[in-house]
Amino acid sequence: MRKLRPEIVHILSSVSSFDYLYVKLIQTLGALVVYTVHTPYDAKWSRWQHRVNRLLYRTVDLTVVHSASSFPRLAGYYRVERAKIVEVPHPSHYPLAASRMLPQAAAKASLGLPVGAQTILSFGKITPRKRLDLAIAAHARLCGERTDTYLIIAGEPQTDVAPFLDQMKRLNTSGRTILEFGRIPFDRMCVYFSAADVVALPYEGAYQSGVMQWAYAFARPVVVAGVGGLQESVAADRTGLIARKDDAGDLAQALRVLLGDARLAREMGSRALHVAQTKYGWAVVSEKLDSAYRGRLGRAPGV
Repeated sequence: MRKLRPEIVHILSSVSSFDYLYVKLIQTLGALVVYTVHTPYDAKWSRWQHRVNRLLYRTVDLTVVHSASSFPRLAGYYRVERAKIVEVPHPSHYPLAASRMLPQAAAKASLGLPVGAQTILSFGKITPRKRLDLAIAAHARLCGERTDTYLIIAGEPQTDVAPFLDQMKRLNTSGRTILEFGRIPFDRMCVYFSAADVVALPYEGAYQSGVMQWAYAFARPVVVAGVGGLQESVAADRTGLIARKDDAGDLAQALRVLLGDARLAREMGSRALHVAQTKYGWAVVSEKLDSAYRGRLGRAPGV
């Protein structure tokens, strides 16, 4: 810090529960602090966590969020000045995905899937709020109707997966499910997204999602729960379908529509790829961040 003497330090995600102390130290050394808040509020957080967050969010010089649904929580619940909150799109992963996209048939074959298999992907850290149980239940309904539907579950467990395994066994879908628990290597992740026909995100609460940006980068349509920034993005971008929160039946119906209408799925996937390259592209994100930085520094563009 003393050597580089930055005017702004941007903390892109939480470092630890001591973020407030880091922020104060950085400010003491003369820099402004910009802080990206990915999840501004969770009802399951302790009262202590909410107090720490309130102190942190009101101390930083500028807060970056990825969806309009974050504003009421920060400005209302945590009483952050609205002038200190700026919405910047979640940046696209397309530059990383562009050269790693595989032909879908080849990706499916590499996973041992039969010709004609239709695949639903649930990817990312496995946590209670991701509601993997809903994806499993929805998949089971589809398995009762057709023999070509497969569910891919890949991600690092942050909770006990035994209930999910029991659920699949009880619903008799284990043989139609591909499982990989753990940290997924990048090349393997690219295989999963290339093989997917649709990506399912039935989260119980989310303000934005890096997994959704991976789906966009691989031109895959999504089915999301009607919550927060997920439904904001999908409704605005027309890149998938929105299912009712906590409703496995409605999730199954949305998946049924996309798996049964190849043309609609392709159109939504094409729009996903387009917004990954434009609306969420790094040129747009960089410009918005640059404008936000200059605003806090009181500088005009180009200065």
